[in-house]
Amino acid sequence: MYKSIVSEKNYKLAVESTKYLSERLNLESSYKKDHVWIVYGSLITNQLKEGSDLDFMLITNSNGNPRRISASYKNHPVTLYIVPKKEFVKDGREGKYGGYFCGKTLNPFISIGNLMDDKEILSVSLELITPFMVYLSKNKNIQNLNRNNIVASVFQSYSFLYPHYHSYFFKHYVSPKFQDIWRIMGETMPNTLIKLNLVIKISRNKYRFTGGLLKNINRKAVEYTSRFWAFGAYSHDRFDFPDLYFEKCNKYLSEPKYMESLTFLKNQSIIN
Repeated sequence: MYKSIVSEKNYKLAVESTKYLSERLNLESSYKKDHVWIVYGSLITNQLKEGSDLDFMLITNSNGNPRRISASYKNHPVTLYIVPKKEFVKDGREGKYGGYFCGKTLNPFISIGNLMDDKEILSVSLELITPFMVYLSKNKNIQNLNRNNIVASVFQSYSFLYPHYHSYFFKHYVSPKFQDIWRIMGETMPNTLIKLNLVIKISRNKYRFTGGLLKNINRKAVEYTSRFWAFGAYSHDRFDFPDLYFEKCNKYLSEPKYMESLTFLKNQSIIN
């Protein structure tokens, strides 16, 4: 989906670094059919700077629990999550990790491997957040959505669960590739939701949700957020992980275009 926006230099770096990590960390068979690398973050949006993090997920066909590994490549810190496919799918369909993994793949990413293609990855991620989109828009006219409404509401709904999520959108908003990012999201998200039977098309660029409200949606929200922060604290081995996360994200509050990005989302979204 997003390969077209990645510079040739950055795409080459993505491929080289995943091969290096596979060898360096003894990740057997990580280029075979039972694995897929997901590369996301500043490398994909061409905002990578000297010393910026490289962000990866390795989805495997193995069993076990997800784990986080820290490494480095060419003076870049590396964060790698190794996630069994069954656990990634449970994160989307059951909120097992509160969207800790699925939330990352609602942002621009590329995949390297054959276990899951980009459409399947996005499908799993959208399954998690759609019930909250329906819930948060219940007092709105949800029979007349356009593509921009859907994309903006994905980010607004995730930000309902995790206020720091606005910082992800802000980084896209200030990217020189923002128009391309927004266009690709507007093409892929509604089409994926239609295939999942979560949205139907009612006329040209007009859509509506098909599902009703989940029972105990507020309880689900608490469960998801609790699982998100619990896994984050566990995988970083720091009880104060939430504070570190918010401190990192709060630095964007002083950026000149931060409020502008929030206004853009609010104007496009069906959610206040």
